[in-house]
Amino acid sequence: MMLEQNARELGKDFNQKFQTEINKYIGRVKSKRGTVYSNADRGINKVKSGRSIKPIQFTSTVDFQNLRTFEMGANLLGKGLIVLDAGIRAGNVHVDYLAGANWQKRAAVETAGFGMGTAAGLWGGQVVAAGLGVAMLATPVGWVIIIGTAITVGVVAAKGGDIAGKWAANKAYNIGDWLNSL
Repeated sequence: MMLEQNARELGKDFNQKFQTEINKYIGRVKSKRGTVYSNADRGINKVKSGRSIKPIQFTSTVDFQNLRTFEMGANLLGKGLIVLDAGIRAGNVHVDYLAGANWQKRAAVETAGFGMGTAAGLWGGQVVAAGLGVAMLATPVGWVIIIGTAITVGVVAAKGGDIAGKWAANKAYNIGDWLNSL
């Protein structure tokens, strides 16, 4: 009983300190009873149910800061990869320019591929990352699966968008050449 009382007090303290963040998260939760983060009784009942898989514990602000640091690092890495992709594509156009090839067509194709690939990759990653709200209750294995899935879906969607964008740009450019030759 002492632990239950302690859990209720910590839950109340947690809700007061992180009210803004909890309200953002709770908006995505479909359960009327809330979550273990918004309803201490729900958390106590979960513990009493005796499940053998232990979810990731956030017991201090340091844990939340570590999670936030991971999130910011992943965000920075993602943006860095987008910049790297743009740089490689610009380099390909420059190589065609120096070689005297049709660099304008290459620029149009690479731009379309970049735009479609980036949009599709961001969309795919966000769709899976939306499951991260649920992952707050997941085990460490669940986090690995969700993060791995988000990365995989993002990469596959980006490649698909790149292929579709390049194909469409090539077709449009060829149609434009054909119309100009008439």
